[in-house]
Amino acid sequence: MKHLLILAVALLASKNSQNDTSYSAPQFKQQVVAEVKHLNDNLIIGSVYRLHIFGDNLIMQARSIDNNNEFQAISLSTGEHLGGFGTRGRAQNELSDYMITLRDGKKGLLSAIDNSGKFLSLDISKAVSGESNCVAMAHKMPHYPTATQAHHFGERILHTEGSTKTCTRIFTTDIYGRDTVVLEREHPFVSAELED
Repeated sequence: MKHLLILAVALLASKNSQNDTSYSAPQFKQQVVAEVKHLNDNLIIGSVYRLHIFGDNLIMQARSIDNNNEFQAISLSTGEHLGGFGTRGRAQNELSDYMITLRDGKKGLLSAIDNSGKFLSLDISKAVSGESNCVAMAHKMPHYPTATQAHHFGERILHTEGSTKTCTRIFTTDIYGRDTVVLEREHPFVSAELED
């Protein structure tokens, strides 16, 4: 009798849940509504790894079928493909085997660090205007990068290693990759510059 009662209650519960098709959208503290803007149908590219915005220009870390460049620039207002820049190769001003890009909005630079430690900064205004030599700085860092992400902070670079909350290492270097841990020991708290 006890088993029959449990079976009857389970059948009633499953029948009621099958008929309930109402949906309540989750409520968030802050909701943002954005409109998707169609930009361009004429550009055929491979995988887009990162997006950077410089003023009215969207810079995509992606290779195009139409050119052999590592970055593509699109006007956000018109959707026009402004061109590609950043040559793939192993020469001083070329990119190879890189995944880390850094945006310096104040100076208008997009930098990349490859797995051999090559650091290359590209002047976005020159690149978008079509100048063939848009390299602002190129040098070899003294150590191979181990970071998964990096960010410009003036003449310093903030590197982060790891991808989990429990296994993340954060360190800084100067723009040439020299370790600045000794300097940071004098400032044990996060500076206001990094809090934003």
